[in-house]
Amino acid sequence: MVKLRVGKKGLIVTIVFVLVLAIAPFIFPKYDVYLLALSLVMALFAISFNLLFNYAGLLSFGQAAYFGAAAWTVVLLYNHLGINSMLILFPAAIVAATVLAAGFGYVCVRYTEFYFAILTLAIGELLFFLAIKLRWLTNGSDGLGISYLPLLWTNTMNITAYYYVVLAFFIVCVLIAWMIINSPFGLIVQAIRDNPTRIESIGVKIRRYRWIVFTLSGVYAGIAGALVVPLYGHIVPDVLRWTVSGEAIFMCLLGGYTSFLGPIIGAIIYTFIRDYAIAKLVYWQLFLGIVIVAFALLFREGIMGLIKRKIKGIP
Repeated sequence: MVKLRVGKKGLIVTIVFVLVLAIAPFIFPKYDVYLLALSLVMALFAISFNLLFNYAGLLSFGQAAYFGAAAWTVVLLYNHLGINSMLILFPAAIVAATVLAAGFGYVCVRYTEFYFAILTLAIGELLFFLAIKLRWLTNGSDGLGISYLPLLWTNTMNITAYYYVVLAFFIVCVLIAWMIINSPFGLIVQAIRDNPTRIESIGVKIRRYRWIVFTLSGVYAGIAGALVVPLYGHIVPDVLRWTVSGEAIFMCLLGGYTSFLGPIIGAIIYTFIRDYAIAKLVYWQLFLGIVIVAFALLFREGIMGLIKRKIKGIP
């Protein structure tokens, strides 16, 4: 039985937030709608990291491996096999990311803490170098692009239509993540995070639970990777690098990784700040670094930590 532990104020804030997202294309310019769609995709990516980090207590530097694997599945099938239907490419991308996460996760969850983090980092870098070296398949560092992907009634070049596709996936995935976290399975995972020795002593197979969470995080990263392709338009091997995994960490720190909504808020703010910094500043990486460090030092619970102090009941 899943208990939705949300206060009345938190529920109101959540409903208002969803309504704003629903009417966004009617009140914001098209480019802002594009950025908002991208931020929702990156929010799913941040959630994939937080499932491991906050709820399972596992620090992963390799989330980009599954994000990038899904993205590359889409562009490879599009360019080499001529498949241009999102109804085919999207499930294929999710399956690719899931299989990859399940396989690597089986090995990674045998380790914890420092060793787990380094192993996940090595996996991502391995896939990155494979994408660079297999030039006949990936076009090397130049990458591959797409022109458009047909949807049911239009194509992905129509940013308003594609925004609602992204929003639909976002709402469904967030609801499922919330239900998983608050289910008996999710509570056991959090108990393992807090005291793995005691939980193992009562007969719980902690590796199995960690492996399932690892695979689920790969699924979420894969969904984000598939959805991001039409928004990027061109995929390069860098989507597999640790720097992309670092963005998920930044978004969680910015929004507040201890809150369920933290990674979502962090992803939206990070995406808009990053776009502004790239457009206005030469040393935009330095600016983003200062912002992240400042939040990490001054507001350890992130933006949602500040909000939760004012409004009780927010998840």
